[in-house]
Amino acid sequence: MNIKGSITSDPYEYLLTKGDLPISLKQIFDEMKLATELMIKSNSPIKTIGASGLPFNNAGANAVQELAFTLATAAEYLNEMIERGLKADDVAKRIKFTFGIGSFYFMEIAKLRAARLLWSKILEAYIIKEENQKIFIHGKTSQFNQTYFDPFVNSLRTTTEAFSAIVGGVDSIQTNPYDESFNDSDDFSRRLARNTQIILKEESHLEQVIDPAGGSYFVEKLTDDIANAAWKLFQTIEEKGGMLKAIKSGFVQDEIAKVAETKKKDFAKRKSVLVGTNMYANPKEEMLEIKNKDLNAVYKKRVEYIQKYRVNGDNKKHNSILDKLQKIADTKSYELIDSAVDAFLEGASLGEVSKSIRASGEKGFSVNPLIQFRLSEMFEELRIASENFKKKTGSKPKVFLATMGPLKQFKGRADFSRAFFEVGGFEIIYPNGFATTDEALKSAIDSKAQAVVICSTDDTYPELVPAIVKGIKEKSKDVAVILAGYPKDQIEEHKKSGVDDFIYLGADAHLVLSTLLKKIGAIA
Repeated sequence: MNIKGSITSDPYEYLLTKGDLPISLKQIFDEMKLATELMIKSNSPIKTIGASGLPFNNAGANAVQELAFTLATAAEYLNEMIERGLKADDVAKRIKFTFGIGSFYFMEIAKLRAARLLWSKILEAYIIKEENQKIFIHGKTSQFNQTYFDPFVNSLRTTTEAFSAIVGGVDSIQTNPYDESFNDSDDFSRRLARNTQIILKEESHLEQVIDPAGGSYFVEKLTDDIANAAWKLFQTIEEKGGMLKAIKSGFVQDEIAKVAETKKKDFAKRKSVLVGTNMYANPKEEMLEIKNKDLNAVYKKRVEYIQKYRVNGDNKKHNSILDKLQKIADTKSYELIDSAVDAFLEGASLGEVSKSIRASGEKGFSVNPLIQFRLSEMFEELRIASENFKKKTGSKPKVFLATMGPLKQFKGRADFSRAFFEVGGFEIIYPNGFATTDEALKSAIDSKAQAVVICSTDDTYPELVPAIVKGIKEKSKDVAVILAGYPKDQIEEHKKSGVDDFIYLGADAHLVLSTLLKKIGAIA
């Protein structure tokens, strides 16, 4: 029976995600060599070495960084196996690459095509046969852009991501359930994720076309640009002594942090958009119930069960298991796999075998981990704060739109203002329009809103703003007065009048919303 698949070791992924290694890197590479050697001797196609770009992708890296760092990781693993006596041709066939697939459709296609090009270029330096230069790529739809609010949009994102992964040439793919990043996925979300692949294969017939993007000038040019940029970064890593030294020095973490910070700023200013989160929020949406299991409780229960199981029952069998576990701890490296198999067959648990292997090893080291996050988290925190405010006070934080003049005079900025504050979870009071400032002031004060947004035109603001601000501040100093728009030649005068903030295209929406929520006590 020809079993296909992967049982991979990727210590750099663990190191960058967790921040440390439980055992020495030397021992990990020795074990990687043993597993790889076993597959070589048994002529098995199972992959034993993993090079994952997920830690980079989920930390906010761009396509070039994810590609370069993943290739550098794979090259270093290949070198370690060669140093331990394995042939480059045998090792190359047993490396599995994993890339996160984001929502930038053509960028993801080009990234995957560039990976094939660059890996082949790297392997040429090892004089590897052409048939062994074929890269194996596993794609996993990204968690970086998944959202808690409007979660069914995640399914749409996953579909386009899976589509781009297949067009880009992945060998296998994992489509995430729409609620995976914040909940224990249920049968429905998992079924939806599986069916996404089935539809793309059985109804769209994407598996029947080889390199469907080939020949497209745009895709070919983008592939070339990404490959060139990634190759330069790959060479920079090699100049620094390789991937491990680049990680230990903090180079990898610092480079990704710069890009991640830019992505956060663009998202805060809504230059980049996640529908339903920082744009086009649904104000009527109910928060999903979180059903996460208590994994610590599960772990504790299993530990207690194993301990009782080892004390009670067939003492002869338990003693035999303990003897075999001790043998694992004392065994030489080349006998390790056989000893572990014997222990499993006797009834040892995975945790017991793992603990025995680790008992004889040296401790690992620590580095600064990559911070894994979802881009939507910053706005989700605001929405949740508004929901919690409602639970305490009976209503969400309110924003009153002081819509001045006829419809055509205020509608554009009023609609913009409503959408702006809805992404922060605010309740919007949107009147039909006021002919005078006195009418607007009375309605604003009666609404008991925590903020008033003046909506009109730049030409009318010099007359309207001072009167409205003065009237609001006289009645309640705590109410924030915000101006819709940013008339540059009027800004200083409006600030002197008492305007607290301005909202406009390009404004830092997260900063404005979080500042207001802090002012009213919704955020500590």
